[in-house]
Amino acid sequence: MEYKNVIENKTFDEERALYNLKDTEVINCTFAGKQDGESVLKETRNISVKDCAFSLRYPLWHAKKYELIHSTFDEKTRAPIWYSDDGLIENCDLKGIKLLRECNHTEIKNSNIDSPEFGWKCNDICMEDTDLAFEYSEVEADIKGNVVSIKNPKSGNIIVDSVGEIINEDSIMEVKGKVVIRNKNE
Repeated sequence: MEYKNVIENKTFDEERALYNLKDTEVINCTFAGKQDGESVLKETRNISVKDCAFSLRYPLWHAKKYELIHSTFDEKTRAPIWYSDDGLIENCDLKGIKLLRECNHTEIKNSNIDSPEFGWKCNDICMEDTDLAFEYSEVEADIKGNVVSIKNPKSGNIIVDSVGEIINEDSIMEVKGKVVIRNKNE
């Protein structure tokens, strides 16, 4: 992607701090603070977020053509990426409930995901070397690629090319989600 603007080494805690941002690289920024603002990167287009730390609610809603690289969402980052399309998430450590919802065309690589209710109503998600996905999610997912581990899916079906480990333990609720490994018997 090509970017016209760069925002670097800043801290944002205001509501909608970078609302409707376009054609911009956001590098080494912190999204946290006393004002506890929501929706800091809502309705963005063609952005790259690199080496950033998030501790606010709803940071990337309605984003189009976004990259999230080497960044972190802590446990306070609730519902971080909803209604967003054409995203790349790579080398990230992502916590916080309900990470993805109603997103389309999202590629997730080499990331750790500890997000209860992850992946609701998402389409065309490709995951490579991603860990602890789908905990407590009600999900219908067709995953292209390898997932390191899938943990405690609440309900639904997850079809995946390959998975290193399926974890069904230490659950705080009943989990009945099914994991189907594509072409396992071929």
